[in-house]
Amino acid sequence: ICEKKKFNARCWIDRDDVTPPTEQRMTPGDQTEDHPGFREHRLKGRVFASLILKLLADALDEWSEVTIIEGHPLSDDHWHITDYYDNILSKVKNLDESIGSCGNLKEFLPERVCSTPLQARTEVTPRADPSNSSILSILKPAADGSLPSLTEEMLYDGPDVLNPSLMVQEGETDVRAIVMNRRRELFAWREDFDYNFGGRKHEEERANTIHPHIRRRRLDDGIETGEGWELRTLPGTCDGTATGICGRLPSSDCLLYGHMSSEGGLLGNESSGWLVMNMPNMTEGIIMLKFHLENVSDDFSFEYAIDQHIVSLTKEEFIEKKKSPENKVDLITLLDDSEFIPEGEEKSIEFAFRLHNCGEECHFLLTHVYWA
Repeated sequence: ICEKKKFNARCWIDRDDVTPPTEQRMTPGDQTEDHPGFREHRLKGRVFASLILKLLADALDEWSEVTIIEGHPLSDDHWHITDYYDNILSKVKNLDESIGSCGNLKEFLPERVCSTPLQARTEVTPRADPSNSSILSILKPAADGSLPSLTEEMLYDGPDVLNPSLMVQEGETDVRAIVMNRRRELFAWREDFDYNFGGRKHEEERANTIHPHIRRRRLDDGIETGEGWELRTLPGTCDGTATGICGRLPSSDCLLYGHMSSEGGLLGNESSGWLVMNMPNMTEGIIMLKFHLENVSDDFSFEYAIDQHIVSLTKEEFIEKKKSPENKVDLITLLDDSEFIPEGEEKSIEFAFRLHNCGEECHFLLTHVYWA
């Protein structure tokens, strides 16, 4: 009985305002014995939630007890974590390479990576703060002010209709109602407060602050972003949360699937031109890319520029620099110079690259950018 009732999901519920152009399946296609059912997910979710709620309650109790004696505001010693964070960072920077497995990756990555905080951007989903963690957020716009865009938008926006598979069944405990009622009791005296949980009502405000560089005047320099790059990722807010609205492609045969996983990236070829990005706060002189590359010719070359200084790699040189620590993971380090920036200073770097002699048949998918 448990195996027969292991899954409880459906792909579509008819509604008056949306008609899927693609025939919908009855159930998602991944309902196999290798995947956990909804009961296992629910149990783990409730255990994690209970732990977090317990810790929050303990923190509020401590806050109350301390301020009753010492008064408001709560002393920094009780809630600032700068010293705690700096202690961890110091230990990581001075970690012996024999500890852990990072030291085993020396043939694939710069040795300094194991003890250097990296900055990164990606188009892979799901990820936190999608707008500001995307490669798009550091791209320099093309001459016409545009950035790479999606080739397929969401079929519809807004919440889905009520899904019977997600409703509390008769005789079951409504955990959400219990938590929500408790929250209303705790915060009833602050109902007029404008909590910013990153919900839809704040999207317009965020839209005006996400990409300030889009509205900047383009510089009259020799390297400009080409207009042939395509954005390949899922549309929507794919942040991994239960309230995130993601995917819903017209080509989907299971619009209620809700799965946010995609190996997204920026796709280009020889005709795409330069891909130019601004890397802020560089301190260590490290630049790495993660990518997928297919169908390259023998006379293929890869050009990259750091602050307008162009370097060209032949196919052989590119392949020599490319490292694959595991299957389907291709990395290339284009800068590893500890003296590139004077110690104690930081600098914003313009980085760009383009493909040569590979025509429109080759495909370069940039999935991650790392720098420090």
